[in-house]
Amino acid sequence: MKVGRNDPCPCGSGKKYKKCCLAKDEAAARQSHATSAAVQREIGGSFDLPEPPPPNPLEEARAALWEEFEAAATAEQPALFRHALAEPDLLDAELAFEMICAIRDNHDRATFAEALDTLREQRPELYERDAPYYLDWRIADALAIGDLSHLADLAAALAETAGKDLDTFYIAIDRLAYHGQLALVAQMMAQAWPHVGESQDLVPWAPEEFAQRAMDLTLLAHLDQDPDLRPDDLQLIAALEAFAPVDRERLAAHIALLTGQDERRWSLDDFAFQRRAGHEWDDEDEDEDEPRDPAAQRLDDLTLTFLGELYRTQGSSLAKGDLARKAIARYIFDRYAGKLEPSDSPFERARRPKGRKTLSVVRRAPANPLCPDRETLDRFLGGMLNFISPQYYEAAATLELTPAWIRFLETHALLTAEQRAAALDDVRELVAEAAPIWERRIADPLVGRNIQLAWEQL
Repeated sequence: MKVGRNDPCPCGSGKKYKKCCLAKDEAAARQSHATSAAVQREIGGSFDLPEPPPPNPLEEARAALWEEFEAAATAEQPALFRHALAEPDLLDAELAFEMICAIRDNHDRATFAEALDTLREQRPELYERDAPYYLDWRIADALAIGDLSHLADLAAALAETAGKDLDTFYIAIDRLAYHGQLALVAQMMAQAWPHVGESQDLVPWAPEEFAQRAMDLTLLAHLDQDPDLRPDDLQLIAALEAFAPVDRERLAAHIALLTGQDERRWSLDDFAFQRRAGHEWDDEDEDEDEPRDPAAQRLDDLTLTFLGELYRTQGSSLAKGDLARKAIARYIFDRYAGKLEPSDSPFERARRPKGRKTLSVVRRAPANPLCPDRETLDRFLGGMLNFISPQYYEAAATLELTPAWIRFLETHALLTAEQRAAALDDVRELVAEAAPIWERRIADPLVGRNIQLAWEQL
């Protein structure tokens, strides 16, 4: 996979590639090329080889333009970009993207928006190649500054690209969900569905996964509009069946849990999981030939109850709460299944004395199967912030709503007051340690602030 100049460096330093390992990698590539060329000359000395092709003037011009752009003062970069746009065929999509990235990194949002508008107007074919990224950035900026006047148009344009770049579409969906834009998110899912269902560029299971997520968000959007929503509501049924057949019994159960009509009493005995440790578990689906673990179903029901109470008693966004409640359910089962224990990494194996082949890890059962602990929650959130497919907003929502989850457990007699206080003190350390992540890796001033506020109001 090609690493862009402005991507995080693969070495894990947290710096951009161009500020970290790019120079070293380029030097290594030049040395490798020189060595290879010398070998080829030696091997081919006895052959009548054709002359190498002459340098490509256009590629040389593009390389020179990028060198000039990088060497220029920051204030001069937008003008150089506009000048390059005016030169026919000088820019290709990749170079335009690199310049736009630099302008986004080094200038304010207004300058970035102006450069992006100029690219779209003057070279639409270059803009279209990376349109999902550009639209997601514009959505992020609109949310960050609170200017929602063009948000619907940006969201509609992004929905049209879901069939070719579903990952970027999902990032925008999570971003909008975190910011409470539930109706808009549900509308985007409906608009994107035909493109996802007909796409030949996505993995085979992508449409089914998309349909399930769309149905969840559609249900929440209808509930947000009508707190007295009934499971036989014809508009709701029609909206859901646009994605997949509706299980009417399960729909009624979901609505009862979300609206507080299901008043069951919970017990820790309800969450004695039957799956063996290490078994893959999906909180949305199960193998058709194997019945779902009843404890897993009850955990899903418990988190739906949590989401409904959060919405009704605290006025919290259903969209943000849904991000957190699904992550909390995955975290609980991953911890049970042993997936959050210390790993036997290559570095640990290298340090191990000779003759010792395995790493002894003592598995400690949590004091409460539903209550988070700092050590495993840290690993779980770290996994969500991986380099390949980071889930920034889902991780942020989880950490922000963890205090509410712990209080919810106490309210339902699933946690004692002493356990609640100890758990909050334990996890609180993680909040301060994670604060730089939201500042460094998400250009969203509200995320870190929201997490801090949630933990200050205990």
